[in-house]
Amino acid sequence: MGYNRHMTECDIWDGSLVNGYGRLHLAGTVVRAHRLVWMQEYGHTDLLILHSCDTPACINLDHLRPGTQADNMRDRDERGRHGGNGWKHLTHCNRGHEFTEANTYLN
Repeated sequence: MGYNRHMTECDIWDGSLVNGYGRLHLAGTVVRAHRLVWMQEYGHTDLLILHSCDTPACINLDHLRPGTQADNMRDRDERGRHGGNGWKHLTHCNRGHEFTEANTYLN
């Protein structure tokens, strides 16, 4: 299964966010928004739904793909988000705002 899709802009969830991920309550259960969007389009999966855009609040189907925890950790390592490196490589916040010197500081 290939997921080398052309990267388009993120569609940012405009509801509740927890740890950067969109979330909602559905039938008494908390569901991550990107997972719900995936399941509405493709059906239930026991796999994780991973972001190719590194934007947790994104619900753009072109940016989502199923994968294992090993796939998720490989993505993390390849993108430099391991070992305290954090999200320093990102250019936009979870709501799509660009990071600039005026609105951003590193701690």
